[in-house]
Parts: sequence; C-alpha cells; structure tokens
Amino acid sequence: PPAATIDFGFDMCFFDFDTGPQESDPASVEPNLGERFTTCGLDVETSYGGYYHHGKKPDSSMLVSQVLCDDTDAATIDTSAYMDIQTGSFLGGTNCIQVEALKEGAGSDNPRLFSEVTMGLGAFGGAGTCADYDVCPSYSCESDPWTCGGNVPCMTCGPIDYPDYASEADVTYPTGTILSGYPRSPGRMPDVIECPSAGATLTGAGVYPATEGVEERLQLRPYRYTMPKFVCVTYPEGTAEFSVTYRVGPNPGGDPGYGRAFLFAGTGLATSCVEPPPPSPPPTPPSPP
Repeated sequence: PPAATIDFGFDMCFFDFDTGPQESDPASVEPNLGERFTTCGLDVETSYGGYYHHGKKPDSSMLVSQVLCDDTDAATIDTSAYMDIQTGSFLGGTNCIQVEALKEGAGSDNPRLFSEVTMGLGAFGGAGTCADYDVCPSYSCESDPWTCGGNVPCMTCGPIDYPDYASEADVTYPTGTILSGYPRSPGRMPDVIECPSAGATLTGAGVYPATEGVEERLQLRPYRYTMPKFVCVTYPEGTAEFSVTYRVGPNPGGDPGYGRAFLFAGTGLATSCVEPPPPSPPPTPPSPP
C-alpha cells in the first residue's frame, strides 16, 4: 500500500554512535567498526536547521529542549568528541545530516529509555540536572560502592592493566582516589577521569545517581559513556516516508565477535503520569433479615 503522508512535522532520534576498539585516539585511520549514519529530507527551515542534540537545542517551545543541555544551562554536554556532524547533500539526497562516530564504546553504553540520555525529567526517570554532568562523584577507592559480580563493574584501585592498550602504560590509583569511570572491555583507550576531590567540577566527570528511577545497570556509571552520542532530526510536514543509511566500518585484524547496535525512537514526552483506575469498592453486604 502507498505510504501515509504525515500532515505535520515530526521528530526521530537515533542513538549511541560509537566505534569498536581503536588503536589510537584520535584514530589515524578509519576506526574499527566505526558507525556512520545518514538521513536526508530534513526540515532545514526550522530555526535549528532540522536537527538537535545535547549542546544544540531545538526551539524553546519544544518540550524536548527542556531536557537537553547547552551553553544556556549550568553545564553543556559537549558532543564534539563523540560525533562528527556534517550537513548538506549526501548519497544523492539533499537537506541531509551525516553523523560519524568518534569515540570507542561498549554495548553496555546503550540507552534503553529516552530518559537515560536526557537531564531533568525528574519523576519520569530523569538522571539528574545539566550541572550534574560535570560534578565528580563522592565515592573513592576505599569507599567503593560497587559489588563485584553485580550489574555494574567493580571500580579498580591499584594498577590497571589493559593487555590490549596500544601504548598506554599501566596506571596506579592510590587508595582514596576519586575516579569517574572504570576499565571496561574490549576498550583499548582509557576513559577514566581522576578527580581532585569529591564534588569537584570537572568536565564530563558526573555519574548517574544511585537513586530510584535510574536503572541499576547505569547507577554510578559516567554520564559520558551514554549521553553525548545521539542526534534527533525533524522531518517536514507532508513527509510520506524517510530513509536512513547506517554503515559500520571494517574491523581489520580485530576480534570478529564484536559488532555495533543501532537504536531509534520518536520524541513524545509525557507531561503527566497516568495512574491505573482506583480499585472497585467492595460489594455492599446484604441487609440483615
């Protein structure tokens, strides 16, 4: 059947652009399993050019702008180290966006809910505020809140030995060191930030809180592992269909067991909770004889 024409503009979001294990950072050659995403036909007449993400908000009238962080907020979530974003004409299309992944990532980074990549959703599962993105955690190696064998990897104190780091020497963190992040496989490039003190302000050092509403698999993980790696686009009124091209680069000499994940969703955000109806009252007891 013919595609239905949508009588209004609508948004789609595409998530978790990253690469497989890299030999160098930035890579001198195409990153192993590097992701590249392209879609065309955007509504470039919008004030935001038809696309948005952390660091580049859409119109303030759009609800989603309230849960993204740019330089108008207490802290900006800078995506430039994670995604190279180009606009123009690509693959024979016009009004396109092309996103190329820059940063090594792991499958555990993948969001499962829109609230996991946004700030300030509060009761809807929000992970914190924009300011929290740059706030060092309050735990240390000697007060390690993680348990080995759980959903969140143990933080490592002492030498960190990555056999497949390309050139990095082992790093030793003394007892009491405050770290944002932890060694994770199959990574080759370290992504652990050493903080000067608990609660200090350091770009990208914030972690998901260990509170109700935040999935256990994300609690105490750095926001930067998940939040800065998505883009949303606006297709114009009258769009009947759209297409995307998702490319994964080669993996020469790499472990064939690794791959990439591709996620997408719309941007509908609830403005109130819908509660189940109250239970029916018990039946009225029969009248006494």
